[in-house]
This record gives sequence, C-alpha cells and structure tokens, in this order.
Amino acid sequence: MNLPKFFLTAVAICAASAVLAQQNPSQLKANPVGKGGAKGRPAPGQMNPIADKEDLLAYADLLYSQKQYAIAARQYQLFIQQHPKSKNIQAGWFRLGECYLQAGQIDDAEATFNHVVGQYKNGVFVGSAAYRLAVLR
Repeated sequence: MNLPKFFLTAVAICAASAVLAQQNPSQLKANPVGKGGAKGRPAPGQMNPIADKEDLLAYADLLYSQKQYAIAARQYQLFIQQHPKSKNIQAGWFRLGECYLQAGQIDDAEATFNHVVGQYKNGVFVGSAAYRLAVLR
C-alpha cells in the first residue's frame, strides 16, 4: 500500500505522543493563555482569515501534487467560494480546471478555462487557460 508521506508522519507523531503521555503525563498539561490568546495568535475559536485562505489554497495544491484530483478540486471550489476577492483567485480557477482535466472531466475543464479567459482577460493564467482550451478543441 502506498500511503502519502504526510499521513505516515502524522501517524508517527501520534504514536510518539502516546508513548510520551504514558511515560510522564504531568508534562503534557496545557497551560491556559490570557484573554486575548497567545501573543501574535488569534483568540481561541477565532481563525486568522489570511492564514486560513492561504492554508486552503496550499492544501488544495498539496492534494493536486499527490494526484488526488477529485479532492483537490473540492478544495479549490471551497477556496473560490470562500475567498472570491483573493489575489490568488485566478490561480484557484485555473488549478480547478487542471483538476477537472486530470480527472477526465473534459466538459467541466473546458467551462472552467473559459471562465478564466472570459473573466480575467489578462493575467498570469489567462494564456495557459487559452492554450488548454485550444488543445481541448
């Protein structure tokens, strides 16, 4: 079975944490932070919208790089829906089209690349989207 490296790393960390917890549980207690949260961090329960936006896009990129195209497409869709004014929105749309193309959803890929070309007119991903459309036709 070929498991992604990050999954194996997470399992190793969990196993190490369990061993440490059994050896000396008193050292693993959480210390409460002040009312505003830890210095430089949002208060508990509040997300940092900039980090959240970039994390969502980075996660989608990671999934794409792992050839998990269907899951990556869903993450790009979430990014596009939740952050339509992001400076990276054009990248999100283009990469969504790439996911569709890699997953064999040609009609969806074509519609997405058409959106990039029609919506943005110029930009980093417009030429690539136009090229993809030419190859698809």
